[in-house]
Amino acid sequence: MRIDFYEEFPTKKNLEKLKMIDFPITLIAATKSWKYFLEIKRQINKIKRNVELVYWPSIKTTYWISPFSNTKDLIEFFEENKKIKHPYLFDLEFPMKNKILILKNFFKLWKHKKMIRNFVIQNKNYAILTIYPVQGTVGKSFMRLLGLDYDVKMKRKLMFYTSYLRGHFMRFLIAHFRKTLERLEDKGDVIMGIGVIAKGKITKTYLLTPAQLERDLKWCKKAGYNNVAIFRLGGLDKRYLEVIKKFVD
Repeated sequence: MRIDFYEEFPTKKNLEKLKMIDFPITLIAATKSWKYFLEIKRQINKIKRNVELVYWPSIKTTYWISPFSNTKDLIEFFEENKKIKHPYLFDLEFPMKNKILILKNFFKLWKHKKMIRNFVIQNKNYAILTIYPVQGTVGKSFMRLLGLDYDVKMKRKLMFYTSYLRGHFMRFLIAHFRKTLERLEDKGDVIMGIGVIAKGKITKTYLLTPAQLERDLKWCKKAGYNNVAIFRLGGLDKRYLEVIKKFVD
């Protein structure tokens, strides 16, 4: 199984964790602009050679790309990134850090969906589409209605962070998601995002223990997912690394 990593905060301290890894990886690095990404790339080359990089851009106001983003911010984002021919993560999520935008831009939903879909189609050979792990006919239709998934044939990354899901109802959700994800076709075009082993912008979450990380990796392998991305590099330590190495091909 190929195991890659995210880094939402590509500081020198977090990037130094690359020195611990002795197997091929892709690093999905979050940056505020393409210019900043190129600077991060130079820093990484000084730390560790031959690390494949994926550009993970953010957007003003909503941070993640969303039909609930402001029109001006979407236009600026598309203009800045339209000529970039490099693998990147097109991260579709609710504006959880600025929920008022869901109401503010609700009536622009159809306009923004069209803008996003056109951009996705134009860049489908380079982009990885990040979506929630909602599958099935009804689930996909609902996500597409909200503009958080699109009917475009391209590589996808599913956000299946079990550390977010605690309690009886959440355990039920995990079981439900696992069943639907096990039945998913075209798994070769899917990256399974798991974690978290270090917190991100959304801080109200638990961290996986090494045993829980091993449980999730075992499930990914058994379910037929050959590419996993762990959130995030900055949390890597010897305990997690011992677990991860058991699954690296």
